Amino acid sequence: MKYAILRCCITNNFIKFYEPLTNEIFKALDIDVIEIKDFNCCGYPLQNINQKAYLLMSARNIALARKHNVHIFTCCSCCYGSLKKAKYVLERDNNLKKEIDRILIKEKLEADLFVVLIRHILEVLYSDVGIKGLAKKIAKKFTGFKIAIHYGCRILRPKEIVSFEPGEFEELGKAIGLEPIYWSMRYECCGSPIMGIDSNLGLNLAKKKIQNAKKSGADLLCCICPYCYFQFKKAYKIMAKEDRNDLLPIVLYSQLLGICLNINKKVLGLEYNLKEYLFSKLT
Repeated sequence: MKYAILRCCITNNFIKFYEPLTNEIFKALDIDVIEIKDFNCCGYPLQNINQKAYLLMSARNIALARKHNVHIFTCCSCCYGSLKKAKYVLERDNNLKKEIDRILIKEKLEADLFVVLIRHILEVLYSDVGIKGLAKKIAKKFTGFKIAIHYGCRILRPKEIVSFEPGEFEELGKAIGLEPIYWSMRYECCGSPIMGIDSNLGLNLAKKKIQNAKKSGADLLCCICPYCYFQFKKAYKIMAKEDRNDLLPIVLYSQLLGICLNINKKVLGLEYNLKEYLFSKLT
C-alpha cells in the first residue's frame, strides 16, 4: 500500500528526534510514504470543545489523502484515534457528512470515507511489513531484556472504532528480541488527556504506571505514542528529583527498532547513559 504520513503536532515542538528517526525507519523497511504538505492537525485538541471543528479537521485530511490516491498512517496514537473516530462518526451520520462536505467542496475536496484507510505505525509494521519481514530487515536483536509494553488508550479503545489487537505490540517487541512482561496497569491511561485540567492527577497516573512496571520486573517502559512518551518523561523527571528507587527508563518502540535496524546513533534521540545501557543489551 502507498501511504501519506500524518505528522503529529507535538513532535516538532517537544520531541525533536522523532520525525528524523521515523523517516529513517521508513527507508530501512522500504515503507512507501509520501508527504502531503496541506495536511492539518487531526483535531484532537478540539474534540471536547467543538465537535464539528474536530470532525472537519480530520475529514479534510482524509479528503486530501483521497485526492492523492493514498491511505493515511500516523505514528501518533491520538492522531490515529481521532481520524478513526471521525471516519466512524461520519460514515454513520449522513446529515453531518453532508454538512462537512459542503465546507470541503470549497477547496474542491470530498472525504471519501470508504476508500481511505487509517493505519497506525504498529499496524503497518505488524500487517504490511510483518513479523517475518521485520526479522529479515533487522541487523541485531536484544537479549535478556524485559520490557513493560504501554499501548496507550487510542489504539485499543473504543473497540468498535479501532482495529489494533492486544498482544500484537508484544509480538513486535519479541521480533527484535525483547521480553514483554505481564504488568497489571499495562492497559491503563498515562494521564496525558487530563493535563491542564487536573495535572497532578495526570502525573500521578503516569508515576503509578512507572512504579507498577518497575515492581513487575521490567528493565524499561516502552511506548509508541508521542503524547504518552512525553507524559512519562515528565513524570520520570519529577520522580528523579525525589531521589526514588523505583525509576524506569522510558523509550519509544521506534528507538529500539532503530537500534536493531542499525540506524545512526545520532538520530535515535537517546541520552548518553541510556544509549550505552541499551547497546549493552544487544546480541
